[in-house]
Amino acid sequence: MDAALDQLPLALRAEIDEIPTLPAVVSACLDELHDPNSNAQRVADLMLADVGLTARALRLVNSSIFALSREVTSLSHAIALLGSARLEEIILSVTLPQLFGKGPSGPLVKRIWEHSFATAFMAREIAVRAGWPRPADAYVAGLMHDMGLMVAARCLPAPIHDFLKNAGHDPAWNLAAEHDALGADHTEIGLALADHWGFPEVVRESIHHHHAPADHGNAVAIIHVADRCAESGGLAIRKIDPEVVEELDLTTCCHEVFPSSLSIPDDLDLLAGSADWASQVRALVRELVPNG
Repeated sequence: MDAALDQLPLALRAEIDEIPTLPAVVSACLDELHDPNSNAQRVADLMLADVGLTARALRLVNSSIFALSREVTSLSHAIALLGSARLEEIILSVTLPQLFGKGPSGPLVKRIWEHSFATAFMAREIAVRAGWPRPADAYVAGLMHDMGLMVAARCLPAPIHDFLKNAGHDPAWNLAAEHDALGADHTEIGLALADHWGFPEVVRESIHHHHAPADHGNAVAIIHVADRCAESGGLAIRKIDPEVVEELDLTTCCHEVFPSSLSIPDDLDLLAGSADWASQVRALVRELVPNG
């Protein structure tokens, strides 16, 4: 699991080493959720041992992004309304920003979080509409897919800013140019971070291959399209030229990368272009991310 980390330049390796690992309560919750004999109430009991985690989880559940008809006041109530399958999404959504919270903040960090949450929610939606039965995995992979850029923003701010100045002229992300600028691209950095945190293979694959999804399975294809949806909807990390945005035909993108096992959603352009959806993501980042 250290192979990806060993390939990185020293500054990036040191930065990943300094990022805290997942808290014990969070790891225990994830282990329970990944157990075939998982019990949602046991997960809730574990979460209740961490008052801060519980409070942040309830704030997320009651945010506009979930659009619940009434306020949720307990974890048991949240599970009853949303199902235990969404617990992993909620736990990681409120935990990951805390792990990065002590690092430098700024407009770039804010954009990375907005893009990451946008991709996560869009990935879940695409997974459901495409008929993939693991939307929680799609959400987690979407949330994690660009965390390599977060690492770079923390320890190599000048090179990453210089790279991003010229990254919006092409619909495709130029990994080779990014590698030249940073000594590694964000898919390699993100893979090392996922190893550091012990994330499962489906997340690691999505991080590593989301810009080149061919022959890498359903999750990677979904994250590739969700990433494009977030960019098309105005929640991009790079500043994309308007003519490039116009070229982002999301249905065509699905046809190009989806395996035959996935159905093609027919309304992605409408969904990604919703101003309400984009504003909800921005509000969520302000709520969940320190200095967001």
